[in-house]
Amino acid sequence: MVEKKIKVTNPTGFHARPASELCALAMEFDSDIEIIVGDKTLDAKSIMNILAASIGGGSIMTLRCNGADEQTAIQAMSRFISEFRES
Repeated sequence: MVEKKIKVTNPTGFHARPASELCALAMEFDSDIEIIVGDKTLDAKSIMNILAASIGGGSIMTLRCNGADEQTAIQAMSRFISEFRES
């Protein structure tokens, strides 16, 4: 299992579009992927979990990956979270 703290740099946070893209990315991996924000632990493969958490811009989250491709998953997911910007 690997973990990494990441700051959400997208000013509008994770509303429908970025949440959908994050969820789609998470589903590409076999590993279990969780997002921890405050006292909430979310399944990153569930768009409803991500939307319900109301993750705003500037939030600090912990990304936790556990499985065969956990290193690749945490790198791809953390890059997406830290680099996503609305266009």
